[in-house]
Amino acid sequence: MSATLLQLVNRVRREVGWEDVAAVSDRVSVILVDLIAAAQREALETAEWDFDIRSDGVLTTIAPLTYTSDGQVVVTNGSPVMTLVTANDYATVTAGASQSRVAVTTDASFGQTYFVIESGQHPALSDIYELETRWPGTTKTIASTGVHATILTSEYVLPTTVRDVLSVTVEEKDVAVEFIDRAKRFDQCVPQPFAQTSSTPEVCFVGGNTLPTTSGVAGVVRTPGLGLWLYPVPSEAYVVRYSYRYRHPALSAAADILYVPDHVADDIVDLAVARAFRAKIAHDPELAAQREISTQARLRRKQHMTGSQPGQRRSLVSHDRRGGGRSQFGSQPRNPNEFV
Repeated sequence: MSATLLQLVNRVRREVGWEDVAAVSDRVSVILVDLIAAAQREALETAEWDFDIRSDGVLTTIAPLTYTSDGQVVVTNGSPVMTLVTANDYATVTAGASQSRVAVTTDASFGQTYFVIESGQHPALSDIYELETRWPGTTKTIASTGVHATILTSEYVLPTTVRDVLSVTVEEKDVAVEFIDRAKRFDQCVPQPFAQTSSTPEVCFVGGNTLPTTSGVAGVVRTPGLGLWLYPVPSEAYVVRYSYRYRHPALSAAADILYVPDHVADDIVDLAVARAFRAKIAHDPELAAQREISTQARLRRKQHMTGSQPGQRRSLVSHDRRGGGRSQFGSQPRNPNEFV
């Protein structure tokens, strides 16, 4: 049920007619590592394998942060920088696994507008945040009174090993899951998504490319990831548990282990061998085509035997209030019963 990268490389080498190696540092082995990575992605990420289902996904939400002291909110019209004097919530907001937004709730024109916080730092006694855009509202200084601000966090970035979310629970209660296109934003899914908060979410949106709020000065690289968006916005810190389909990380070191059934590892090796015959290191295009055709056919047979394939079989659509009469495409159906 597992194989190291070195074992996979040597299996490919033997298929091509080369001797085994003790490391993956020589030029040919380095090329084979790339070919194995491509074969791994093709074999594992183009199908829904039951052995990749995990149920250990956990995240803790961030409660709203409010600032109501006089002189605490400092922001200048035309500047993207906001300073929260004497605040020390920087570590919570910039943990790197969520996207936070801030609103100056007492501003006459933009009190209900929540601006994305791109990055933040705590150089001395205050939190300093870089906003997504220049502040369009009224300038607030240390001398200003009656100025309040709120930071809300409803968008979370899932780990890179999460390929697809299957279910979400909060306090042991199922939460409706909606899958959205990666090009969408949170405010496109729900009008005024930050107007309401709750200790229990009604819907969890999965998808999009969420950019996390990061630590550091402006210009810090923000790496997008698969988003998990909760609505209404969490009004307190609570634990969200989710099941998901696992994305196997690329293997790079000789001792890195690929945890898949042996029969799937065989297909990954065969695909890598086909690519090796297609490449210059073992050039044989005819043999490459034969190996790839037979391996792909074998993979398709195995894929039919495990997991739901909504593109090839009709799924029973749920009739509950969360089902909405829609088939769940690209993930497990809401009702797992399958009818041919």
